[in-house]
This record gives sequence, structure tokens and C-alpha cells, in this order.
Amino acid sequence: MKKFFVVFCSGVMMLALTGLADAGSISGKVKFAGKAKAPKKVKITKDPKVCGTKGELIVEKLLVSDGGLQYAVLQIEGEAGDAPAVEADQNNCSFQPHVSLIQAGAKVTLNNKDGLTHNIHSFADENEAVNFAQPGDDLAHVLPEEAVEVAEIYPVKCDIHEWMNGYFAVVETPYAAISGKDGSYKIANIPDGSYTINIWHETLGESEHEVTVAGDTTLDIELSK
Repeated sequence: MKKFFVVFCSGVMMLALTGLADAGSISGKVKFAGKAKAPKKVKITKDPKVCGTKGELIVEKLLVSDGGLQYAVLQIEGEAGDAPAVEADQNNCSFQPHVSLIQAGAKVTLNNKDGLTHNIHSFADENEAVNFAQPGDDLAHVLPEEAVEVAEIYPVKCDIHEWMNGYFAVVETPYAAISGKDGSYKIANIPDGSYTINIWHETLGESEHEVTVAGDTTLDIELSK
């Protein structure tokens, strides 16, 4: 039986497929080709006794560390199966993670860890858009199934705290990952063969790269504006 799971490793979120014999992997780093400016600090305009008290809030549109690019979504086509459950947090008045990787059809739970009301407002085109309040005592709210039915990457925000924004990256394939703080990623348990890897980044857009998987394969990718 094939089983799917979500795994976090060194800040990298990935979907993986178990139970495949003679499967390989793609791993490496997503790098930014350029000089990145230090991210701007978020100006707290509401609920300062809660927001920003667990660490400084920054704009997460282009996060680069030693050349490594965070929050790039990487995926190749693959046979879909049972979608693993996903949890995303509203913590310190920010969406954590900034980009959530979700296989289509997954159960998605939004955790409110701030003890105050947030608002979940999505801007999906292919999926059902949502716009609802999540009070501080609503600790875990499950998204409607219709919000993550088909592959689409779309923004989400909180209308109450205007700086709170992020993305839901809904993918059909189990072969997907999001790059970690140092740009590293890994897509595991891929049958050997030739693939097109699609990459999306909030600021740098989309691109495609060809890769041949033969066992454990390394692919470093450089993105630019």
C-alpha cells in the first residue's frame, strides 16, 4: 500500500510517498541570483500587547540567507493518493508557515495561538474562497473541503491585522516541497526517470527545469528577478 505523509526536516516542508521500491529523490538548494535587501520590519498597528511579542515580525516576500531562498514551491507530476492532513498556525499575528504546502483534498486545520480574533480571507480562483472570523477561543478551525479541492497557489490574509498575509500552495502531486530557510529542499521517493520540475515563488514568479532522476539526484536552482 502506498502511504503519504508530511515531513518537516531542517525547516523544509515536503510531501513524501512511502512504499515504493527503487525510488530516488531530488534534493538541493534554491538560490537567489542577486543581492537581497534585508526584509522590512512590520509596523504593528493593532493589538501590540500580543502581536510581535514572540519575535520581530518581518515582510516575508523575499527571504534570503547566505544566498538560499526560502518559501519556493517545487513540484513534479506524480500519481495522487490519500492527502495528508495539514496544520497552519496564526501565531504572533503572522501566518506560520508563510507558505503552506497542501495536497488537494487534504484536511487543513488552522490553529489560533494568539488568544485574539483573526480573520481568514482567501483569494482563490479555482477553489472556493473563504472569509470568516476565528475568535481567540476557536483554537482549531478546519477549512471547508471546497477551499483545497484543486491545484492552485493563492494568497490568504487577515483583514483585522492588515500585515498578516501568506499563501496556500495546493498541489495535486505527492512529489512537492517548499524550500527551507537556507534554500534547501528534498522531494523523496521518486521513480527514476526524466521530469520537469515546476518552481513558484511569491516574488520571483514561476519557472521550469528539466531533471533526470537516477537514485538520489542533486539539483541546485538559481532564481532571479
